[in-house]
Amino acid sequence: MPNSGGGPTWERVLHEYLIFLSGCGRSRNTLTLYKDQIARFYRDKKPKWDNEKKSFLEWNGEPQIHSNHRLDSCRRFWTWAVRSGHRKSNPAEIVPRRITNKYPIANVNMSDISKLTGAFHNEYRERPGQWERIRNYTYILFAIGTGIRPGEGLKLRRDDFDINERYALVRAEYAKTRQSRVVYFPQSAELSGLLRRVMEMQAQSGIPSSAPLFSDIKGRELSVRSWFHIVNQRASQIGIRIRPYDFRHAFITHSLSDGANPYDLRDQVGHSNMEMMKRYYHSSPDVRRNTANLSPLRKISSV
Repeated sequence: MPNSGGGPTWERVLHEYLIFLSGCGRSRNTLTLYKDQIARFYRDKKPKWDNEKKSFLEWNGEPQIHSNHRLDSCRRFWTWAVRSGHRKSNPAEIVPRRITNKYPIANVNMSDISKLTGAFHNEYRERPGQWERIRNYTYILFAIGTGIRPGEGLKLRRDDFDINERYALVRAEYAKTRQSRVVYFPQSAELSGLLRRVMEMQAQSGIPSSAPLFSDIKGRELSVRSWFHIVNQRASQIGIRIRPYDFRHAFITHSLSDGANPYDLRDQVGHSNMEMMKRYYHSSPDVRRNTANLSPLRKISSV
């Protein structure tokens, strides 16, 4: 797609960049994020290719949510374009990231999560044989009990589960980090029973074991957007505001506060490094008092 001067256009170079990232194994969600951020800049500011510096500095200086995401997306795109010979310079090369709150994730209100879970439970009890109701109630318990990302949990297949050993395999092909891992779910007769019931219902309907466990009635994958809509709709009906990602936040923050090993927790939720875990930890006087009680002083018999 040459321009009037015969040179590259941002659309063409972005298309090649996304093909490159896909070939490197980057997830579909990552590709979508980069595509949206980069395209938004060019469509908003309409700069000339390889002469974007002034436009980018103005755009980056505007108040933005997730401004560092935008900066990182553009910087990586232009770095690749320079190395690939598509342009001469990277206008974002020395632009610093914005200083943000190190711990931006607020404590999750467990009372609201309990209310929402209760709403799904009531729907299920009214019509326990209806597929959508048992699926929704089972999945919300599974999400709260494991801290799994919605984009990963909704892709889990029947044959990814071992109910007896209480774990599910998150395959590399749909893990955000592109690395497979095992997620364990808590010892809960209710959750285990529901998972078995969901599997039985799918099998009786002729849906293959390779289908997503938390599928629609025909065995097709329930999208993250659809799940967000279901959660938001139920939350609005009972007068609260909550998002599916709040289940993950609650799992991490409360597990840390209750003494979970942060390294084990990192492996459970699939964080690539410990820095991410810091965003979820919220200390309190009671937690720090308990930490002090674990000091070596307690091992000195004479004190």
